[in-house]
Amino acid sequence: MQGPLRGAIVSAVPTSDAPFGYWITVNRMNAGGRYAQVLHYRSGTRYGDGNQLAAIDSEMPETLRRLKLWQPGQPLPLPDRACPKPRLIAQVLWCIDPPASAPR
Repeated sequence: MQGPLRGAIVSAVPTSDAPFGYWITVNRMNAGGRYAQVLHYRSGTRYGDGNQLAAIDSEMPETLRRLKLWQPGQPLPLPDRACPKPRLIAQVLWCIDPPASAPR
């Protein structure tokens, strides 16, 4: 991983209740050399929303915003793979046009 979260552990764990999404958690190494949780939130990404990005990639702008490492107006943090039409929709990164049924 490159960028401001290099060395961090970022995970996306499915939720068990509606609206079905993910718990996004970021752990970083502290001064004592141990990993500690620095962020935990429920994603804007939902199961079956039509977004072709992995949940961690689609949540990256929001994850970085919550950690004060990115703010709207700066270039979007993009995944390593091609992202032909990057844009934020409801704090979620999309690289393609979302389906008509996707939340906006």
